Amino acid sequence: MSQTSTPSERCLVVFPGALGDFVCFLPALAALQRRTRGAVTVVCQRSLLDLARIAGVAEALPLEGIISAWLFMEEPPPAAHGFFSQFSAVEAFTGSNDLNLRMNLARWGFSVPHPFRSNDRVHAAVHWLRELGEPSDRVVESRISPPDDWTSHRPHGGAIGMNNDRSLVVHPGSGGQAKRWSRSGFRAVCNRWAQRFEQPLLLLGPAEGGEVEEWRSPNMRVVYCDTLRELVARLAGARAYLGNDSGVTHLAAALGLRGVALFGPSDEHRWRPLGEAISVLRLEPWRGADEDVSPSSIFEIGRALTAAMQVQLP
Repeated sequence: MSQTSTPSERCLVVFPGALGDFVCFLPALAALQRRTRGAVTVVCQRSLLDLARIAGVAEALPLEGIISAWLFMEEPPPAAHGFFSQFSAVEAFTGSNDLNLRMNLARWGFSVPHPFRSNDRVHAAVHWLRELGEPSDRVVESRISPPDDWTSHRPHGGAIGMNNDRSLVVHPGSGGQAKRWSRSGFRAVCNRWAQRFEQPLLLLGPAEGGEVEEWRSPNMRVVYCDTLRELVARLAGARAYLGNDSGVTHLAAALGLRGVALFGPSDEHRWRPLGEAISVLRLEPWRGADEDVSPSSIFEIGRALTAAMQVQLP
């Protein structure tokens, strides 16, 4: 458990997780901000700094900087002591077994680091709330409201929000290759959607950067997003979403999109998208990215998508 913060305190949070982890951490972060009246500084991955800021964090600093190095040094320099003395609480979700980190936090008068993962089969968001001593027996949600200048125009031209009410965004990737469902299956879903409604928008990111040409098709619009701002803008312009267990799926849920997350190797009890807007569809048997799928799987996904969108396929 963390030490209790009072409204006059400043809190430093060290969180090493990637995009999906960070979205699931937002309820815990919101609890800390209520506890400290917003006096929270987050140290997170550089690519997530903008996300931390639009989530209302007072200050966000890169995990790849000197602050993280200080935490793990055997003998931190005087500058480290000066920096950490600004805070009355440090909530570190990294290095729970690292002796140097534990000793440094102790010498500066802070609590021991929290384990990043839980040994219990609970959702990651629940685990992080419990580590901060917050109640976690209610439905947990992450919601993100990006600034208007993030979503008013598409990054490469065209107004956001002009798609019709059946527009679909598909993200076939994931940072974990084992969590990627069949490429041919995603193509079949996109083809079916294009025949009945309109071309889906297929999003690719850095993890799928080498696949852009492979995905090009008359039945889908393929867009590569290399920044968080562009990704948010593309997602915000759609009504429905389909993806694997990935950070993009968690972000889509936090933005309020309705849709379906495909799960196979992942445990949805720990990693389902927060809230009720995006439902989990466990596909068994699971087919990897390079495997083919049966027509029944395509039909099952289409049915789940239309149920999530509350529309009827012709």
